[in-house]
Amino acid sequence: MNNLLQKKYPVKLLIFVLVIITLMLYASLWQLRRYYEKKEILKVLKERLKSPHLLSPTKPLNPDEWEKLRFYLV
Repeated sequence: MNNLLQKKYPVKLLIFVLVIITLMLYASLWQLRRYYEKKEILKVLKERLKSPHLLSPTKPLNPDEWEKLRFYLV
């Protein structure tokens, strides 16, 4: 009986460690995604700043650009 408990404990520990590693990997991938999205938005903003009609009514920012801006400025 005692032998069965000793065999179950490492399996639970292994599952716990795998869950923690998976969560850490997910968090780091999420941070990378945010970094590259922010880099892309900054590139778009730099292009917009170079253009003469930054916020003109003839060529306004599209809703996706506004949403990304709001997301990063908040």
